[in-house]
Amino acid sequence: WRENEGSSAISMIEMNRDEKAMMIGVRRSDFTENSVIDAVILNDGGSLVVEECLFQDNAASKGAIYVIKEGKVSVIDSCYVRNEGGAVSLNDSSLVRDEGNFGFGNGMCNGILEEDNMDLVICGRACVVFEEDECAVMEFDPDEIPTASPTLTFQPNCVPTTSPYPSLSPTEILSPTINPTLEPTVEPVPEPTQEPEEDPTSEPTQEPTEEPTEEPSVEPSEPPTKTGSTNRPTITTSVAPSLSCFSQWDRLSLAMSVACAEDTGGSFVICPDTYFDLDEFSDSLITPIVICSSDVTVQCGDDGARSNNCVISGGETQFKLRSVIVGITFKGLTFQQSRGMSVFAGATMDSMASLIDCEWRNHEGSSVVIMTELDNNGTAMMLSLRNCNFTDNTVTDATVVNTG
Repeated sequence: WRENEGSSAISMIEMNRDEKAMMIGVRRSDFTENSVIDAVILNDGGSLVVEECLFQDNAASKGAIYVIKEGKVSVIDSCYVRNEGGAVSLNDSSLVRDEGNFGFGNGMCNGILEEDNMDLVICGRACVVFEEDECAVMEFDPDEIPTASPTLTFQPNCVPTTSPYPSLSPTEILSPTINPTLEPTVEPVPEPTQEPEEDPTSEPTQEPTEEPTEEPSVEPSEPPTKTGSTNRPTITTSVAPSLSCFSQWDRLSLAMSVACAEDTGGSFVICPDTYFDLDEFSDSLITPIVICSSDVTVQCGDDGARSNNCVISGGETQFKLRSVIVGITFKGLTFQQSRGMSVFAGATMDSMASLIDCEWRNHEGSSVVIMTELDNNGTAMMLSLRNCNFTDNTVTDATVVNTG
């Protein structure tokens, strides 16, 4: 995306106020020289994964990425360079994953800005700077980067002032009622004289009604972690609202990537009579599918029966199991013609997966299913195979390899 104007380059908006916005994964994409009003990517209550992307020389009041209304975002291996308004800003939202990112010359924060609490913003405590020292997705001349970056600096004894940083959008971030709530920390006496209608003794109660970070406490039934867990079984409809099952491998891979990034489980139903040709998806971000969160079920059809005819064909490796995971189930799937291994079960010793009513046929490579320890000091995970068939496979080691 380049040289776009308007409100944003990508907007994730909920269709109606009773539902969340959709899920979007952006991978290996560039956003350069866009001049927009809000943010290059606006996430209004959805789930966003940004991986191996470049945001450079964009102008937006909220920066490269702005997440609001209990939205979720994962930013991975991406670069943010000279974006007016900042890199990533959160407001009443949650950061799921921040890994391998680089930032320089981005407004007032070269990282994640949590703008909910303006006390922290003004004092420089709300900016979590990206940890990487160089950009992995591009090369640029360091001399082109301004030496004086307006990034927030941490002030240990900071007292909020009435003059917040001008690079923020005052009309949207700093409402006229914010400064009065900050002044009582310095001068508690004059405040009641400005607003005689309110009892001076009730002054502390003004702050919770003014600060947006206090709002979620009013609705304890909707903490971010619980929201992700309870909504995750509907992940199949988040990717394609008109579908109740997956018939495209890249969409299934994207949904599993988001579940992995958010550490949430769910049921991923493959449509009956679906044939996945993995040789059409050579991108390592799509194939193999990596499962690294617990309580995940991948099945063929609503009942998970092999007779529903869901075939996964080709590719070097088809599925990988990683991290510490339990409650993993494959049901009714037919795996065929992998050239390395079909299932790489490389999770930790405390992990467990079940493969039920599945079939592996015509595979080549080292093995069909391999259980291997994550490192030399560990023990391989537990794997259960029930009512499964292995036919016509030609491999160098064994059909099923258990290394510990």
